[in-house]
Amino acid sequence: APRIHGKLLFISDTQELCWWDESRANWECIPAYIPADISLYEPASIGTSHILVSAEIPNQGNTRVSDRGFCWAIAGSGVPDINGSHISSGSGSGHFSASISGLQANQTYIIRAYATNTSGTAYSFPINVSTLPTPPAAPTALAATNIDLNYFTANWTSVAGATAYRLDVSLNSQFTHFVNGFEDRAVSGVSQTVSGLNQN
Repeated sequence: APRIHGKLLFISDTQELCWWDESRANWECIPAYIPADISLYEPASIGTSHILVSAEIPNQGNTRVSDRGFCWAIAGSGVPDINGSHISSGSGSGHFSASISGLQANQTYIIRAYATNTSGTAYSFPINVSTLPTPPAAPTALAATNIDLNYFTANWTSVAGATAYRLDVSLNSQFTHFVNGFEDRAVSGVSQTVSGLNQN
């Protein structure tokens, strides 16, 4: 049904915006340009070089959404749009997702979802997401020292960037049977006394 606002008339059936032309004593009409509604959700997965994002388009506007997806930029480098880094994820309304890959580790990105119809491109509110830092390399086990009947000192190499270490001490090479208290034990430094052992 038409909705009249002063001299303006919006006709929902034909998606037109009309106004009364006094000089012609007639209604003049043009297509009503209505962008899509789009919402961006929090990421489902974040890695060192990827972010899995999803969004939803509940309303396509006055015409079908011909392209939808996500755009991103490094925080501080401007607001992302489809003229920059972006990934397409189909067309139409509803829920959609994509994996943004090839990102830098330990970096903050601004992400927006977008939807394009004949009215132009609509964007969601932006979110800031930080990728995970690159994990450090594994240390190398060194020969044990201070070996006695009931204890010894385990040693390993230092790893650049490591703030702590986890130590496993097993009774077999398959690491299926651990020394009590030494399964995934948090330790600092590059050595640890392993005590409470039984004589072999």
